[in-house]
Amino acid sequence: MAKDDWAEWIQPWNWTVQARNSTSDVQKASKAVKCQHPSRYIGLLFVDNFAAVLGIILLGLFKSLAISRSAQDRRNLVWRFLASKPGPVTQSILMGFVTAGINVVMNFANAYKIHHYSGYHHVPLVRLWLLFCSRPTLNWLPVVLGLPFSGLFQNIHARDTWLDIASTAAISELLMQGFGTFTFWNATHLGVKRHFYLRNTLRQFWHGTNAHQMYIGSLLWVMGCLVIIPTWLFVLAFIVQLRRIIATLGNAGRRTRTRLWAFLVVVLWTTPSRIVPAATRQRLRRRYDAFAARVNQRLRRGFAPLGRPSRRVAALYAAWRARHPARPRDPQARMREWYARVPIAMVFALLLGLADYIAQILFWDGFVKAEGIRYCPPDQVIPEIVSIWTTGSIAAVLFTFLGN
Repeated sequence: MAKDDWAEWIQPWNWTVQARNSTSDVQKASKAVKCQHPSRYIGLLFVDNFAAVLGIILLGLFKSLAISRSAQDRRNLVWRFLASKPGPVTQSILMGFVTAGINVVMNFANAYKIHHYSGYHHVPLVRLWLLFCSRPTLNWLPVVLGLPFSGLFQNIHARDTWLDIASTAAISELLMQGFGTFTFWNATHLGVKRHFYLRNTLRQFWHGTNAHQMYIGSLLWVMGCLVIIPTWLFVLAFIVQLRRIIATLGNAGRRTRTRLWAFLVVVLWTTPSRIVPAATRQRLRRRYDAFAARVNQRLRRGFAPLGRPSRRVAALYAAWRARHPARPRDPQARMREWYARVPIAMVFALLLGLADYIAQILFWDGFVKAEGIRYCPPDQVIPEIVSIWTTGSIAAVLFTFLGN
C-alpha cells in the first residue's frame, strides 16, 4: 500500500487541510504556506482556554465584588447596574444558547477563513466547522465555580446570580457537546469498522500510534457521552430546582396554595349578583371550603386509589411515615437540605468536565500528529484564527457572567 493510500486509510475522513497545486497561481500560493510543527498547532488550541480561565477568575471576583458593593451602597448606580437582579430561569437558559452560539459562530468564521484561502478551496467548509466544534474547551468551568460560590453568600440575590451563571454554562456545554458529536461519532464508527481498536492494528503504520490515540480519544468521548449528557441534564435540573427554592424563599409572603375549583370559585364570586345571586355564591363558597378541607384531610393520610384503604395498608403507611418524616416545608430548611447536596453535584460536574476535556485532548493530539503535513492551515491566517477563538471565548465568558 502506497504511503498516501495508507495515510488516508487510517484517518477518519479522506479530506485534508492542505494546499493543493492544481493551478500555477495556487502553486505559488501553496509554496508560500509553511507547515508548522504539530506541537504548535496543539498549543494554539489552548490559547483561548487560557484566556477563558483568566476571564472566568477575574469576572467571577468582579461579579462577587459588584454584588457585595451593591448590597452595601444602594445609591451607587454603577454597582447596582453591574449587579442587576437576576431574571427568571428562562433568561439564564437563553444566555446559554447565546454563549454557545458565540462559540459556534467563531468556529465557523475560522473554517471560512481557511476554506477561502488560496489553495484551500477544496477543504469542506461544514466538515471543518464541525471539526473545530470538537475542540477542547472549558465551557463547563463556571458550573464547578457557580455551585459552591452560591453557598458562600447569605444574600438571596447573590445566590440566584451564581446559580444562573452555572445554569448558563451547563446549557452552553450541552449544546457544544451536541455539535461535537458528529466528528467523534464518525471517527469511532470508522475505528470499529476497520478494527483499529484491536491490538497492534495501527502500530505497523507510520504515525499509527498517534492515530490509535486519536481513535481512543473518540471512543472515550462516545462512551462517556452516554453518561455525560444525561448527567449534565441532571446537574442542570438540580441547579434549576435550587434556584426555584431560593425564589420561593424570596417570595414567601406572596406564595399561595393551588386548590381544585379555585378559578371557578373566583369567577363565580366576582360575577354580578344579577347573574349569580349572593345566596348561591355563599353556598358555593361553603361547599368549596368543605371540599378543600376533605381533600387536605385525605392528603395527610394514605388512601388506596381504587377503594377504601385496609387497616393493614394504613398501618404500614403510618409506620413508613414515622421512619421517613415528611420533607420540611420551611423554605429555609429546604434550602439547607438542597445545599447539602451541592458538593455531590459539583463533583459530578468536575469529573464530567475533566473526562470530556481529556477525551478531546487525546483526540486532537493524536489527530494533528497522525495527520502530519495533511493538517497544515495557512500560516498567514493562524494569528487571525487564534485571535478569533480568543475573542469568542472572552465574549462567551462576558455574556455568562454579566448577562445574569
